[in-house]
This record gives sequence, structure tokens and C-alpha cells, in this order.
Amino acid sequence: MSKKNNVDPKIAEIASNFKVSSLEEMNNIVNQLKKAFIENALNEEMTEHLGYEK
Repeated sequence: MSKKNNVDPKIAEIASNFKVSSLEEMNNIVNQLKKAFIENALNEEMTEHLGYEK
């Protein structure tokens, strides 16, 4: 059974621009992406809650 690649093309393009030389470097990039995603989600949630941009 083959597994489909369900990666968004935008994400695949961004990922292809990263050249990592170590697992530590890759983990650092992933952690930075997670942090940015969470901060963006929290800011959007606050905007929705307040009804206006902060």
C-alpha cells in the first residue's frame, strides 16, 4: 500500500529551501517554525476575541 504525500505545495517549497547539516540544526528550524505558528495562531485568536487588531 503506497502512502500519498499530502504536503501542501507551499510547505514543500519552503522546506526545499532549507539545507541542514545536522539533526540539531533541523530541530532548531522545526522549533522556530512551531514557535512562529503558535504565536501567529494566538495573535489571530486574540484578534477574533477582541474584534479588532491589537
